Amino acid sequence: MAADVNNWDEPLKSKFMCLLLSDKAREVYNGLSGSVKANYAALKEQMGRCLDPCDSADWSRAVFSARCRWHNESVREFGMALQRSAVKAYPTVDPNTQDLLAKDQFIAHVGNGDMRVSLRSAKPASLEAAINLAVELELIRGLETSSVADARVRGIAENDANDENTTSLRGVVESLRQEVKSLQNVVHTLSVPAASGPHYDAQNTKLQPSREYSRKKENG
Repeated sequence: MAADVNNWDEPLKSKFMCLLLSDKAREVYNGLSGSVKANYAALKEQMGRCLDPCDSADWSRAVFSARCRWHNESVREFGMALQRSAVKAYPTVDPNTQDLLAKDQFIAHVGNGDMRVSLRSAKPASLEAAINLAVELELIRGLETSSVADARVRGIAENDANDENTTSLRGVVESLRQEVKSLQNVVHTLSVPAASGPHYDAQNTKLQPSREYSRKKENG
């Protein structure tokens, strides 16, 4: 910015660059040839390659090869990101080759094994075709997963209802069992005679006068 404000020419820019560099940048500068140091444009290019590998083709190819689908990244977002990365990684190849490379990377990392097998079996002709097919497959898988989850919820609800009915029936049966037991106790109590009572006392009373009369007769 100071160079633009002061209208410095390239030789002056090179001199000030030398003064401002430090640490790794200073080491890179010291390793360059004198001809490169004298040419501001060449110096800027060489320093950029060494200090900013993101601008190099090798770095871009490494990023492209390592690109996987991120969490919560949609199928189309992943495909478009690969398309841009392929153009940056292979700027000199034709667009058809760039599309082919992006398509292969897309199929390899868009989903699980089942989706990869389905995509390779379909043999999409382009990245766009692969994206559309992957979107459809993911939608179908989501619907199937949702159906299974709904079925499980219904099954749990039905089981809970059955458990409640079973518990209620068990309560009724237990109540009836207690009532039957109570009735059996009442019947048993009514059917057992008393061990002692007026009946036996009356018989004993009737027997006593007969014995006294017999004694008097013997004495008389």
